[in-house]
Amino acid sequence: MSLTKTNIQKYIKNTDTSYKIFDIKYTEKEKQTIDNFKINNQIFFSYYGIFNENTLMNGDYYKNNIRNIINIIDFLYKIGNNTEKDIKIIKAIIYKLINKITKSYDKNYIWLDIRSRLPNKEFDITRWHTDGFENQTKFITLLKGPSTLFIDDKDIKSKKTYFEIIDKIRKEINKFIEKNGVKIGELDKINNKYRKVFDIKLKDAKIIQPNNNQGVIYKTDLPKNNNKLMGIHSEPINDKPRFFISVMCGTKEEINKIAEIRKPKST
Repeated sequence: MSLTKTNIQKYIKNTDTSYKIFDIKYTEKEKQTIDNFKINNQIFFSYYGIFNENTLMNGDYYKNNIRNIINIIDFLYKIGNNTEKDIKIIKAIIYKLINKITKSYDKNYIWLDIRSRLPNKEFDITRWHTDGFENQTKFITLLKGPSTLFIDDKDIKSKKTYFEIIDKIRKEINKFIEKNGVKIGELDKINNKYRKVFDIKLKDAKIIQPNNNQGVIYKTDLPKNNNKLMGIHSEPINDKPRFFISVMCGTKEEINKIAEIRKPKST
């Protein structure tokens, strides 16, 4: 299915599947630029706000957990030793994708994440999870490198196993909070413990991994809502440089709410 406004709108109104894969048609020049684009740094960029074709996005730039504000052009320069021409083409690709998504959702506020990753072992153990944004959908794509893993919707057994484990995590976390209060570090330990459980219990799960010329729109929700149509996914084994893009559309209020939740309280 092609990434068109009609197809996107058809899917986001659908209530039967947790994700949908779309084919992205790149020009030969775009394909060549993507292939040649060098990734030499592991850095992240996030932008929250209004978007149109003329927006020069100024967003949060992270390197080694240090945050600064930077515009998207300067961020793209920092990814690797790339020419000005190639950087302009990559920017145009990103803007074209965002423009397609915002017009399909008929909303002009976005949360954009771009992640440039170097090979590492951080996800040698899969991190199966769902995104906790109530009643939303998110678009993701990989320009380069291994793409995100999804548990196939047809694999009912594995999805059932996933939600059974989620229920155990929720009960353990709630019990801990009742006794000790909210202690982020200790709660992280509980989640990390279950990451290994997921990896073992879901080792035979049927996994879907899109190609780099494809994008995925998947459903998110809050775990407390018990929405079994949440897209269960994980980062892949990062054995190659990776260029990841995600876009979530919303109203000004929805995007500002996400920004307040995700942004650090200080620099």
